[in-house]
This record gives sequence, structure tokens and C-alpha cells, in this order.
Amino acid sequence: MNNDNITDFTFTQSAFKHDISVEDILKVIINPIYSKQHPDQPVALLVGFDSNGRTIEVAYDTQTRTVFHAMLTSGSKKRKKDGLR
Repeated sequence: MNNDNITDFTFTQSAFKHDISVEDILKVIINPIYSKQHPDQPVALLVGFDSNGRTIEVAYDTQTRTVFHAMLTSGSKKRKKDGLR
């Protein structure tokens, strides 16, 4: 992805439901370790690292470039500590 266009993303309120920062969401978008495009919808799912080395999943609409989901993955230490799996 071209980093010049990174500021073109918008965010819904649901993108922040799990307290992931804009900076960490953008880190995943810029440098994902995994990405998958939905076969029938304009949706992409990305997984990458935040600034603390935890894995985060991010989902966004590829047509509108709107991030609507971001959360720690189930393997994250914080999620395990909080009892979330």
C-alpha cells in the first residue's frame, strides 16, 4: 500500500470499540503480516502488530476506505489476561 494515501482512511465509532488507537490501526494497514479480501464484498481483513508488539486485526471497506473494526487478536497477552479468547 502506498503510504501517501494512508490519511485517506476514515473510521466509524465501532473501529474504536476495543480501544485500539488510530496510530496502531494505521500501523497494521501499512504493514500487515496477513491480509485477506472478502470474495464477494469490498471488505479486507488485516492482521499486524501494534506499537507494543501485540497482534491486532483490522477490517475496512476497500471502496470507501472506512475502518469499521479493530481489536486485539485472541493470541494477545492482554486478551488472555482479561479473560477474553
